[in-house]
Amino acid sequence: MVVPWLVKTLLVIPPWLQKKYPQLQWRIPTKKKILFLTFDDGPCPEHTPFVLHLLRAYQAKATFFLVGKQIEKYPDLVRLILQNGHAIGNHTYSHKDAWRTPLKTYLNEVFITETLLKPFLPKQYPLLFRPPYGHWKKTLICSLKDRYQIVLWEVLAGDFAKKLSLTQCLKILLQYTRPGSIVVFHDSIRHGNRMRYLLSNAIQHWSQQGYRFCSLWNGY
Repeated sequence: MVVPWLVKTLLVIPPWLQKKYPQLQWRIPTKKKILFLTFDDGPCPEHTPFVLHLLRAYQAKATFFLVGKQIEKYPDLVRLILQNGHAIGNHTYSHKDAWRTPLKTYLNEVFITETLLKPFLPKQYPLLFRPPYGHWKKTLICSLKDRYQIVLWEVLAGDFAKKLSLTQCLKILLQYTRPGSIVVFHDSIRHGNRMRYLLSNAIQHWSQQGYRFCSLWNGY
């Protein structure tokens, strides 16, 4: 399949960009058939339980980047994520855009969410942070890099890209993932239905290809 340049650019992070910003984690260097599935914007009672059930069926571990407001609403879902052996990370309190938010306000969102996460976090694991939309500034990275492992991604599933067909998103997702790829899905009300289709089909394909699935806490 030949992927249109613009579509690929929207969903796949090119190697040159990964090399330009090595302080950000785009993938895990490995030759083993391991993928790092991540889920943003939850927890969400409509879709997170589905994700957990599907991951359990494939003996898969993943990483969930949680929004502070959702943590407050659904603490039992946070506990359920951890009980299933998955990792959790910080995704700001209200899904702020770093490009449109003053640094002080943005950092306050991060630290509020850190306070909400602390009761759940095992002390031996690193603090993980992912900026919403993948938007960041150098001042933000400088402010957080010594405290957080800042995680971006190599491939987006495209569950948010409603102008693209699910078939097209799935083909790109399967074509460009490789050993060590960090892949993003969204277990949210807004994108959950598309996520279900893409995750169900992709994890079945990857499993048939001999991949296993690790969290960013247990995948090293």
